[in-house]
Amino acid sequence: MKKLLTISILLIPELIFSGMPEQKNELSSLIVDLTRQEKQIILDQKNYNKVIEFIKGHEGYRAYPYVCPGGFWTVGYGCIIKYSGKLNFPLSEQQATKLLKQRFDQCINLAKKHFEFDTYNKYLAVSHLIYAVGIGRVLREQLIKDNILDVQKLKSLKYSKNREFEIQLFYDK
Repeated sequence: MKKLLTISILLIPELIFSGMPEQKNELSSLIVDLTRQEKQIILDQKNYNKVIEFIKGHEGYRAYPYVCPGGFWTVGYGCIIKYSGKLNFPLSEQQATKLLKQRFDQCINLAKKHFEFDTYNKYLAVSHLIYAVGIGRVLREQLIKDNILDVQKLKSLKYSKNREFEIQLFYDK
């Protein structure tokens, strides 16, 4: 159905503006821009899912609360309980994934509140960092200064695999 719709939209300029080249070109460029935006939305969603899967991979799933290395009561895929609202245990993997996405979306909102980046990937990278170490530490230790990731400071933190993931995502075009 989507292919048919796309083909129909692409044929509209030919059908409507066959004798009016300026309007046809204008509509064609608008359609190309929409297609670019659609591709960017799909890419952004793909990268968002990539980050979620990365978190799942390195955090692991836990149905019951546990104390994380940072000393916080945590559940699911590394979600700190005090930020997670009322929960019932055991937490299913589906519930844990939903909780992870809610918490990660909060991290994206914090990144957007405190920083101004030119790409969604940079927000994803910084949101992952916020998820991992907290917004307080990101700001206090100035891990991002003038909207640029301080790679040296970042590499000095624990869990180098996570930091490499953030650096790669931040600088990926």
